Amino acid sequence: MESTSTPAAAGPRRAGRRRRWFRGTQDRQRGATLVEAALVTPVFFLMVFALMDGAWVLYGDHVIRGSASAGVRSASALANDGDADYQALAAVRRNIATIGSDKLVRVVVYRANGYGDQPTSDCRGGTPVAGVCNVYDGSDLTRAASEFGCTPGVSPDRYWCPLTRKTATSGPNSPPDYIGVWIRARHVPLTGVIIDADRYVETHSVLRVEPRSSE
Repeated sequence: MESTSTPAAAGPRRAGRRRRWFRGTQDRQRGATLVEAALVTPVFFLMVFALMDGAWVLYGDHVIRGSASAGVRSASALANDGDADYQALAAVRRNIATIGSDKLVRVVVYRANGYGDQPTSDCRGGTPVAGVCNVYDGSDLTRAASEFGCTPGVSPDRYWCPLTRKTATSGPNSPPDYIGVWIRARHVPLTGVIIDADRYVETHSVLRVEPRSSE
């Protein structure tokens, strides 16, 4: 009987072909992985930077709104005390410190007509108006308490002097004034990748001056 047999060299040749095919597949897979990584990595980091910038914007807005609220609470509680504006600015300074006091552009302490009322365009633009508003910039946050007190021609709070604010529930010094604190601040991007320019945030808060007496 005749028998057929596979040459001895055939086995190693087939094994070699399988190894080359396997290495080729690995190389192709490795190349595809590198291409995918090159495409996905920039998108991933872009998303990370977007989240960081977005979170920083929200945090900055929260701090600035909180600073206005803290300032007006102080001004309302101190009513017609001579250092009412000084203490209001101190409250703003403490609250805005987490994003940097140097980011503060302007603070307006103003007589409002009611809740939600904003200062006049002159006040917002940086011009104090007698009997209406006092205007402060970032440098005023470091003024000494002795510089306040409504001294004519000198004190920064002389335009709407705290001593003249209405605080009574009845009589000629009533009803209590509404007082507002308006803030304009500069928000600097955290990474600059998504938001690449400074933005300005304006916010205000209004309360009624806390009554002190009946007159």
